[in-house]
Amino acid sequence: MAHPLTQQPPSSLPFAFAARPSPLAFGFGLPSASGSSSAGVSSPVRHSGNAWANLSPSPAKATPSRFRLNSSPTATHTSLKRSRPSRSPSSSPPLTPTSSTSAVSHTRYDQSTSKVDLADVAGLALQDTPSVSAGKHKLPKRTRLTFTKDEPSSNEVVDVGILLATLPPSAHLPILLQILRNNPSLSASILHQIPRPDLRSCINELESSFDRIRKLAGPLQPAFGRQPVMSISRRWDRVRGEADAFCRTASTFIRFITTRAPGASTVDSQTLFSLLHPVTSHLLSILALIPHSSQPASGSQSSAPIDTVLDLAKLLLSTWNSWLLDLSSEVNEQGGMYPYSVVVQWANVIEQFASGDSVIVSEPPVVAHWSTSSTPLQNLRQDIQPLESSFRLAFVPIREQFVTRVGWLIGRSRPHAN
Repeated sequence: MAHPLTQQPPSSLPFAFAARPSPLAFGFGLPSASGSSSAGVSSPVRHSGNAWANLSPSPAKATPSRFRLNSSPTATHTSLKRSRPSRSPSSSPPLTPTSSTSAVSHTRYDQSTSKVDLADVAGLALQDTPSVSAGKHKLPKRTRLTFTKDEPSSNEVVDVGILLATLPPSAHLPILLQILRNNPSLSASILHQIPRPDLRSCINELESSFDRIRKLAGPLQPAFGRQPVMSISRRWDRVRGEADAFCRTASTFIRFITTRAPGASTVDSQTLFSLLHPVTSHLLSILALIPHSSQPASGSQSSAPIDTVLDLAKLLLSTWNSWLLDLSSEVNEQGGMYPYSVVVQWANVIEQFASGDSVIVSEPPVVAHWSTSSTPLQNLRQDIQPLESSFRLAFVPIREQFVTRVGWLIGRSRPHAN
């Protein structure tokens, strides 16, 4: 048997007459039942594949006939196998029920696809993950990726903290100083992050720095049976660099400790005195090493005092005055009290700084640099240097103010002039 899709329609109708009856005849005038069963019934079964091709090419006549045959129970089986032929004059074989089913399923697939597209559009409105249909919205994402393409990822970033932890502590200071030289504005930010140093640590650092000065300077007086000491100019040339370092360190500690940061507690009088006492003693020793400007120098301008030494001397005088004013306010206005032994120690140290050794000089030294008083000094060494004597002279008003303000704590008072 030939395939239904390739079988061609018959050249003639299997009816007894050539004329096609009217669709309104209801089967009247057709051949007998035997002929009808052999021709009208057996033919659709035998030619079931091309039963759709036996339709009339006229669409106007086929439509009423199909509806009319559907109403008859005897023709229902035949009418279900028929379909409207294509109106186009194409020579391709007519559609089969299989191809018609495929067309219907294709139509349903298109409808489901349109539903998915609508869901994607709704997802975009709700800021969901963009679908394929929203490809035009990927442009900002590509722009962000292009912008961050040059930035290193988190896996490529070098952890500076790990590298600094592997370095010795002595290597941190040069790195930090270089950063501050390149960015001076960072000094204030770093200063607020540094906690107040321990007083004992500051004093130990200053003592170590002054020990280097003492070793370079050598003894001030020659020992018995030895060569005379080196000249004062030569001694100053040797200690000049270390003296500069000591003065810078001491000035930094004093300014940092005495600066009252917002929210920080003030330094008590006894703690501040513990710092000012050794620094002032070491400064007097450094001033004694600076030669007089009239003496010959071994190098050009080597005998001139360095600026850091003079700055430290001025800072010490102002800090001592502030310390005395705070102590007087605490004792006389707020009712604060200190042990007798502590106040006696303060008075003796201040007296020593102001008077020096008990050797009377014939001519008082020239007052310079720090002194604001014209009172001559009575008890000074004969070999005292001008800068040292002027600093001691500037310390006399501090001694007088101490006795006047808080001397009553230890039974001392300023003698009145007759």
